[in-house]
Amino acid sequence: MNKRFTDQIGEWVKQHEECRRDGNLVAFLAVRNDVGAARRASYTVKIIWKHMQAHQRIDFSYDTFRRYVHCLIRDTDQFSQHATEDKASPQPPQQPAMRNAYGPSVNAEPLNF
Repeated sequence: MNKRFTDQIGEWVKQHEECRRDGNLVAFLAVRNDVGAARRASYTVKIIWKHMQAHQRIDFSYDTFRRYVHCLIRDTDQFSQHATEDKASPQPPQQPAMRNAYGPSVNAEPLNF
């Protein structure tokens, strides 16, 4: 008995389908450290992608590469630098100056009538 055409297509796809997404992710993970180092050296994502395409280190689109960079690479050096600056010199909370419409500050002394 003949199978329906859609069933035949489904079986064919299962047999011949390569999971390209997984292959792209594995390829990106293999170059992730190099990409991170290039980003810390202030190279743009587009330049890094073009260089890796030219040297055949990756073979997927710029959009996919950009998405992987955004999701899988963190600029930890920049964030940790700001975090250490904040922790090094804790500032006491400042009280805001009392202001009104008639002058720059309000005299906090009580009024005696």
